[in-house]
Amino acid sequence: MNIILIGLPGTGKSTVALAVAGLGFRYIDTDELIKHRTGKSIARLFEELGEEGFRDLESEVCGELKGIRSAVIATGGGIGLREDNRRVLSELGLVVHLTASYDQILSRIKKGEQRPLLAGNLEEELLRLMRARVNAYAWADYVIDTNYRSSLEVANMIVSLISGSEGFEKD
Repeated sequence: MNIILIGLPGTGKSTVALAVAGLGFRYIDTDELIKHRTGKSIARLFEELGEEGFRDLESEVCGELKGIRSAVIATGGGIGLREDNRRVLSELGLVVHLTASYDQILSRIKKGEQRPLLAGNLEEELLRLMRARVNAYAWADYVIDTNYRSSLEVANMIVSLISGSEGFEKD
């Protein structure tokens, strides 16, 4: 079974995926695949191709994931904006939507790399993105709040999901 992590930037998809990989899963990060393929940063690709061009690359990578097994896949925050990508990812395995509060996301993003959709006034752009994507992740099988949880704690919660543990409600 594959585990696919979706959610807004800063909810912990990549760090949680690395923690899940440490528990025996193959690690795949769609943004890293795109950067490796193009030799360019996500910010540079957004600059050169625009958001739609970047989403095209994202869709190509998503389509190439078919057939992957026993992997945890961290996705870019916008990969599920396209129906075809949602279908592919849903067929690949268990889709887990990671969430976090505005304050937590803001704190995490301030520490990390530049994010093209949050350029400019970070606080305003994050709020805009959160509002724009309020229903964008509703197709997930499960939702896990990452507020005040370590990546290992969230990883263990995810592994419990696939082990059939109780305590989580399917959306």
